[in-house]
Amino acid sequence: MKKLTPGLNNLKRNNQISAGITVYYNMNNNQTITDTYMGRPVLKRQTVPAQEGDFQTYRMAEDIVKGQGHRTGSMCAPEPTGFAPADEFDYIAKMRNISPSERMLLHGVIKTNGGDFRNGDLEIVYFQTK
Repeated sequence: MKKLTPGLNNLKRNNQISAGITVYYNMNNNQTITDTYMGRPVLKRQTVPAQEGDFQTYRMAEDIVKGQGHRTGSMCAPEPTGFAPADEFDYIAKMRNISPSERMLLHGVIKTNGGDFRNGDLEIVYFQTK
């Protein structure tokens, strides 16, 4: 009997580890695993734990990003908020108003991490850039 998880339909069965855990793979020694978000390679992910008060976690995430020299866009929940270097960009629109080609210029996004922007954990996703 074949065990497949959604999204793993074309992967090969590697081996049974223990207690019914099966590992699937379709990689060779020359491949690397790349984390992506919005179709872009991710350099780093930083979780911002939930804070007391409405939007306090979001404000903390914005402060972190701005402290690194970035400008943030306007919030447009549930979509992520983009950020890019403040010395290169004067304004960053809401995500719904940014074209796909302009999204490639973002250096990262602030996104929800299981909750919402008002209350709950957030995640700062930094994209790999040139």
